[in-house]
Amino acid sequence: MNNNTIDDFLENFIEIEKKLKKSKIIIFMGGFGEERDASLYSGKAVSNELLQKGWNIEIIDPSINTTWLQEVDSKCLAFNCLHGIFGESGHLPSILDYLKIKYTFSDSYASIIAFDKLFFKSIVHKLNLKVPIDNYDDPFKTSNSDFFIHKKIRGGGSIDLIMDTNQNNTNNSHFTEEFIPGKILTMGVLESNHDYIPLSIVEIVMKGSKFYDQKAKYEEGFCEYKLYDGDNIRKISKEVVKICKFLNIKGGARFDFIESKNKDEVYFLEINNVPGLYSSSNFIFSASGLKLSFYQVLVWLLNNAKYNKL
Repeated sequence: MNNNTIDDFLENFIEIEKKLKKSKIIIFMGGFGEERDASLYSGKAVSNELLQKGWNIEIIDPSINTTWLQEVDSKCLAFNCLHGIFGESGHLPSILDYLKIKYTFSDSYASIIAFDKLFFKSIVHKLNLKVPIDNYDDPFKTSNSDFFIHKKIRGGGSIDLIMDTNQNNTNNSHFTEEFIPGKILTMGVLESNHDYIPLSIVEIVMKGSKFYDQKAKYEEGFCEYKLYDGDNIRKISKEVVKICKFLNIKGGARFDFIESKNKDEVYFLEINNVPGLYSSSNFIFSASGLKLSFYQVLVWLLNNAKYNKL
């Protein structure tokens, strides 16, 4: 873990903040898909935090403001709070690359891979890291699981997540994955100039739900977060950085995985290339383990906003 990068950032924070405040910040939020409500929640949290600190911001909801392309220019900085389709799927980054507007989080290449859970799992598998067996393997050839998870191939937010004993999948937009009992873990990562900084690993402790579905994720009382203190911190951090380097993740991201009950294996589930951005999100909780505040994370992301030269 490279804490020097964070130390340098915090040491120069006032100068960085002053420089960035000269630009108008365009906050993209809302959008078209099933994760619209989650995107609005993140976008409002980001906009409120920046407004309170005196930033010049403009909010754009692409599903409502259809003329937004005429309202932005290369002097702006774009803050991508669009969870799901358009924001995480690579569409918005592609447009902003064309317009030469710097934006937070990853480009279209990494976004396309991250947005497709099967594509992401195939990359992780090629890197010789563990992923759960799914119905696109030789049907569960080595799975001893009694339960199976049915989830959407593209999209996040734990939408349409179902657990049952049926390993058959008849929905072409979903896939079926073996359920692995163990600790539910998540971890944020920050990036600056291709230097990757793993944040603290967060254990998601279930209270009123059997597994981490949409209700557990967004409603109070179904789970709680605590910092992971197990034996696999170094292993997980190393593997997360390996994936980030391969995908060329930019700005930041969050990884979800399972530590098996016997603690000898860690299975990667997915990556969120536009993670939840509000003070109580697990991404910000992960950053708090390194003493970074919600506001400092937002400034970090803006300071590392980039566009790809076409």
